[in-house]
Amino acid sequence: MGNNTQGSFLCVDEITANTPRPSSVYLKAFLGDRVYYKGIVNEGNVFSIVITDEESDSIDIEIRDVTEDFGAGETVLQTMTISVQCREEDSLVLFDTFGGLQLVGFRNEEEGLKTIYADITIRYSATNIGSRELILTGAVKSTPFAGTQSLIFPTDSITLGVPGYDAIFSEILTVNAAAIGDGTGLGFGLIVQGQDAVTSERCGDSDTYTLKTIDAASSP
Repeated sequence: MGNNTQGSFLCVDEITANTPRPSSVYLKAFLGDRVYYKGIVNEGNVFSIVITDEESDSIDIEIRDVTEDFGAGETVLQTMTISVQCREEDSLVLFDTFGGLQLVGFRNEEEGLKTIYADITIRYSATNIGSRELILTGAVKSTPFAGTQSLIFPTDSITLGVPGYDAIFSEILTVNAAAIGDGTGLGFGLIVQGQDAVTSERCGDSDTYTLKTIDAASSP
């Protein structure tokens, strides 16, 4: 039953103990003759079930094994019924588990779009805070997604005038709130190298930033 909050949720495991747990299954979401989703789902995949029938109180989900020609197999692994009325007693809560599935997002009229995924923009900035013109010769970012990457080609450089001239690099990332909800957060870093435009004296600096979620219950 997992940690679902639906009082009317039903789930039945059809698989026997001697059958190995597959990492790929054939999933079908339906209600009577109306099919809302069907196809192969691999473990860890995110997929959407779009329900357009306002009169639908619930949907049935059937999970089967996958045949050699990538179809639905004869072995039923799990069946379940989920309420889609969004009533108080059938509430939808992110990270609730429904059988072998986990709810990572939903949309309804009352709450709009709720999802554990968010697109964020990370900006890396190198600013000349001195009194003379600088040449930015290197900028290396570090992210939990792509490791370490250079933001400037080895043959390129950027001139930073005074006062307060800066070079800004940005990227858009899709972040999973579950990955930053364990207290550790996501760490980003920037290392820059440069030189004085007049004396060629070298300089450098670095900074780090950690992205964390805020506990709504404890935040002001």
